[in-house]
Amino acid sequence: MADLHLGDRFDVVLLGTGLPESIVAAACARVGQSVLHLDRRDYYGGNWASFNLRGLQDWIRDSTTGEARGERGEEEEEEGGGEPARHAGDDAETLVPLGGDDGGAGDVGDVEVFYYESEEPKEQEQQQEQQQEQQQEQQQEQQENGDMAQASGDEGSEVGEKAKEGDSGSEVTATGDQSEGSAGRKTAALIHFSDVVKNGRRFNIDLAPNCLFARGPLVELLTKSQVSRYAEFKSVTRVLTLLHGHVQQVPCSRADVFSSRRVSLVEKRLLMKLLELSLDHEQRAHEFAAFRGKPFASFLQARQLTPNLRHFVVHSIAMTTEEVSTEEGLAATRRFLASLGRYGNTPFLFPLYGSGEVPQCFCRMSAVFAGTYCLRHSLKHLVVDSSTGRCTAVVDCTGKRIACDAVVMSRSFLPTSLRPAHGHRAVSRAVLITDRSLLPADSQQVSVLSVPWPEGGRRAARLLELPSSTHTCMEGTHLVHLTCEGRPGGSARGHLEPIVATLFRRATEPPEPPGADAGLALRPRVLMALYFTLRDGGSEGSEGTPGLSTTPVLPPNLHLCSGPGPSMDCDSAVKQAEDIFRKICPDQDFCPAAPNPEDLIFDDVAAATDVAAATDAAATDAAAATDVAGATDVAGATDAAAATDAAGATDAAAATDVAGAMTTRGGGDVDDGGSGGGD
Repeated sequence: MADLHLGDRFDVVLLGTGLPESIVAAACARVGQSVLHLDRRDYYGGNWASFNLRGLQDWIRDSTTGEARGERGEEEEEEGGGEPARHAGDDAETLVPLGGDDGGAGDVGDVEVFYYESEEPKEQEQQQEQQQEQQQEQQQEQQENGDMAQASGDEGSEVGEKAKEGDSGSEVTATGDQSEGSAGRKTAALIHFSDVVKNGRRFNIDLAPNCLFARGPLVELLTKSQVSRYAEFKSVTRVLTLLHGHVQQVPCSRADVFSSRRVSLVEKRLLMKLLELSLDHEQRAHEFAAFRGKPFASFLQARQLTPNLRHFVVHSIAMTTEEVSTEEGLAATRRFLASLGRYGNTPFLFPLYGSGEVPQCFCRMSAVFAGTYCLRHSLKHLVVDSSTGRCTAVVDCTGKRIACDAVVMSRSFLPTSLRPAHGHRAVSRAVLITDRSLLPADSQQVSVLSVPWPEGGRRAARLLELPSSTHTCMEGTHLVHLTCEGRPGGSARGHLEPIVATLFRRATEPPEPPGADAGLALRPRVLMALYFTLRDGGSEGSEGTPGLSTTPVLPPNLHLCSGPGPSMDCDSAVKQAEDIFRKICPDQDFCPAAPNPEDLIFDDVAAATDVAAATDAAATDAAAATDVAGATDVAGATDAAAATDAAGATDAAAATDVAGAMTTRGGGDVDDGGSGGGD
């Protein structure tokens, strides 16, 4: 393979393009550090990546076979001479081999995928039946209610009467408007897995979906650094929960609380008092002093919150467990409330085209500031100085030695012998493609839903439902992500399939008969289900900065990054990246804003031009320079070919300056041909 000319020295070398690594790369490049960013995969993001349907199928194949997708490794080693030879100064240096030859596939396990092709008739065979059903329903409603209930056809979804009235606490029940059940069957008949395959490019499926708190560290970093210009975001519109077998909307803001029909007037007052206390809990510590160190659930019960309200607060607002301390619960509630109202009615944002866009945004920023990127390229060895223990260079997969001051990599690239002995954190994931929403509405909704575990003791499973307006799935479908903490001795399917069975039905299953239990007839149909486990080197259950500690055998300038965790947000990744940056550049600002292009000063002679010629005293005469009639057509005045008239402006660089160099040296107006009036 041809030499890539990567260079012989960089200040920082990074391996892996996950979110923490990408933030570190952007921060270092922004302050002038020379950055080399590599990834042995042929896509950005690592375990934070997004794929279309075909890419996801390739990822599934590689994860189950243990192969690295698109890696150059073996063929480049052959061209580079196989195992790199020791360099000059062998006695003073040690080569530390790096692991992860599977390209990160070893971080993924328990992969199971299911495709469901419905045996129901296609659209043409169903049209007559649907029309007959709709006519019968309309006639029945006209007789019972005295008016015609007309079905809404907005994007193939319809809502019941309660949802039309804007009930923020509406739930999926069999007592809703019958037209909604008909709409669900209609959508199910229109969408089949074969349609999904044909539109596979319309999907952007995240391995680690994340929402962003509107006032969280990642949003603040995106706005401060102006990296937000590379992405678009959509507000999460609903926070849902599963309570008593029904999907309900959680009242979050003051408006939601007082408009909800599922919360009594007394409950509304109790909930508002708690939310107000949470916002000022640091100044009102005396009000919960007796519950310091005690379970959050005990504090809520002492404030006479009903079981339903305690469920809302613990699992959907604080997003924690009943066993956490009162201080932690109030702080988590405040964090939720602090982000309300900044961009929408909930505290969350979601990136259009998937969470995998966020690491790429920071990679773009790094590239703008001269960061060097190379996919399908990896590192094989660290070169460690035997006297200082520091990593002084790396050896890539071609055998090339690259000197560096710091190395940042995903923990998954460490060989097993160098990984910490403590247990690894595991995240159980499920990805579903469904034909409708869990809680249909008259517009597309981005929904977050919490599903508590019956046995308690751990955080509720998180469900994120995305419509086609997020550009993550084709029209007429929804993309559903489920995430929970992995447990020893279990698989992702074993953890999450009970939730899937409760909320959804397989496309091959017949619809429930009329009169079935509440909401069962309206369950969305699953067209595809994928289960997998993401393993990470961070300590199990850690939520702060997992994976930052290193064992004594590792060089002090080798910084390790952890993969995605079970939390809904990316805050731990941002803090981890900032901590690493502070160690590399302790006296520099972390991701400052990019400078205004107009304020940049170039040393290049061609870019700077001849200032004396551009500011000639005759050309800066205000009366001539601002004469609109004399300046005439701007397009003609800036035409380089006409502007370089030999008699008027021989210097091409000066002649193309719009402000001054296009006026004549004699102060005369520019004629229609764009040439000067002559001295």
